[in-house]
Amino acid sequence: MSFKKPSHLNPNNTIEVIVFDLDDTLFEEKNFVLSGFDAVAADIAKTATIKKEIVFNYLLEEFYKKGRGKIFNATLKHFGLIDTPDEIARLVQLYRQHSADIAFYPGVKSLLKRLHKNFYLAVVTDGATETQTNKVKALCLQELVDYVVYCWEIGAPKPDTKGYAMALDYFNIPANHTMIIGDHPINDIGAAKKLGAWTTRVHTGRFSQLPNLERTKPDFDIKIVTDIEQILPFCHRS
Repeated sequence: MSFKKPSHLNPNNTIEVIVFDLDDTLFEEKNFVLSGFDAVAADIAKTATIKKEIVFNYLLEEFYKKGRGKIFNATLKHFGLIDTPDEIARLVQLYRQHSADIAFYPGVKSLLKRLHKNFYLAVVTDGATETQTNKVKALCLQELVDYVVYCWEIGAPKPDTKGYAMALDYFNIPANHTMIIGDHPINDIGAAKKLGAWTTRVHTGRFSQLPNLERTKPDFDIKIVTDIEQILPFCHRS
């Protein structure tokens, strides 16, 4: 894969900070969903005295048909259990806080270790704070980056720019010395461009087929996040 330096960016800019989105950028978010469903299925199966695999398969079928929405309500009803608000809240808590069985995309951990030798690294992640904290913990991500921003914790879900702006402020580095990498053309790339940062879109995960919008067109497109090392030389002073 070859890359051409965008003509509209200052050729003298040097990248000092690399900021990553988390879900579907550094790991496949679907795997957290499946891991959470496994934990919930085990709990429901125990109450309903049926095999966990039966509950898990039903959860999976509902997920692919209708998404997460009211999935726990539907599952409880399907297996003859009462979907009280307290029970739903308990299952949601279990889903969010379960011991997640997830891993980085291949090569990501070693990538972060290499990059950390030369750049400040941050992650800006969107979603329920306890869920995202669980993912960060399961991946041991805080051992690999300098700073993590939880967008919902600060009341600024993406595409609000506040999360990414906080990462820049933390390092006291201007946007034109920052590379922001994410999978979503609006939530990540759109927000990053508003700040004036360099932008790289990675085409992995459930939004991989969404087209780039002209107003939020990234500076670079890559297939997988580990391709970022091919781009960074184009963003340094010559």
